Amino acid sequence: MRNGANVAREHTIAEVNGYHHGRHQKYYIYASDRPLECTDKYYTNFITGEIVEKALYGIEWETQAWGICNQTIYANVLRDILFQPFHNELWKIEDDCSLRHNADAWAENITQPMTKAYIRNHYRDFRYMWEKADAFGIDCTRTGDCGMHVHISNYAFGRSKKTQDLAIRKFVYIINHHYDFFLYALHRNPDARGYCPKMWSFDDMEYCKAFDLSDMYDDHHACINIGHYDEGNIELRLVGGQKDFPCFRNTLETIFHIMESVKTISWTDCNDIVKIFSGCNQYVYNRLKTYVKDANQITDAQLNQISSTVIREQLL
Repeated sequence: MRNGANVAREHTIAEVNGYHHGRHQKYYIYASDRPLECTDKYYTNFITGEIVEKALYGIEWETQAWGICNQTIYANVLRDILFQPFHNELWKIEDDCSLRHNADAWAENITQPMTKAYIRNHYRDFRYMWEKADAFGIDCTRTGDCGMHVHISNYAFGRSKKTQDLAIRKFVYIINHHYDFFLYALHRNPDARGYCPKMWSFDDMEYCKAFDLSDMYDDHHACINIGHYDEGNIELRLVGGQKDFPCFRNTLETIFHIMESVKTISWTDCNDIVKIFSGCNQYVYNRLKTYVKDANQITDAQLNQISSTVIREQLL
């Protein structure tokens, strides 16, 4: 008999199988929403060991479960089934007390920083994860408590500090100026905005051009947490619970598009939804013409203008 075959694998909801501030630790519960250190990380090809690209995005995936009434069992389901296709250090699982209401089990699941290419190349694995979540009664939309925060490295906005700062300012302005639009573009339940409200001062273009990026506090009650700018990243908190894989994919593609748009768009065009989404791919356009259109946050005329610029990409 294989050594250890009779020893059950067991994980706890507090397991950290990956990183936390660069350390590899286990069996310690951290508070939710810790900043991800994604400034100087690289994606490593786990087969060849080749370092190929800076890792720019980290995901916090908040989950609740019904029918799984034990936190340890839930941790095992997450680690051994949902996260099985991924490298075993991609995800860490932690407790988040804000999720425990109205659910049998709950967990916040946080990735190591990933590149855009890594995320896209693993869409098949993310689809598997979502399919298994549905099979086990794991949900992100049922109570309105769950979100999916996305940490973005400053480096994703540009190579130099000057270009980074300009793009971050435009990003913050666009999200706040079009706040109601992005509630739907990022699949946020409009009744669940308590932890991601609009930052009213940042709806002012001139204010966004001049505010001190280094003088922002760690704010868990804002649609964008800029408090970790000096540590190398900001946190987009407006992203809501995703109902399934296509929803998850289209939300990430929407974020990827905005990230490219803010690098080149003029300040004046930041007011224009058509200019912001010109050249988006079909997954982003699908979000605009369905969820956003159904909420009356975009017009047929605007959709018609954007449709002529849509770029087709073959992603899962």
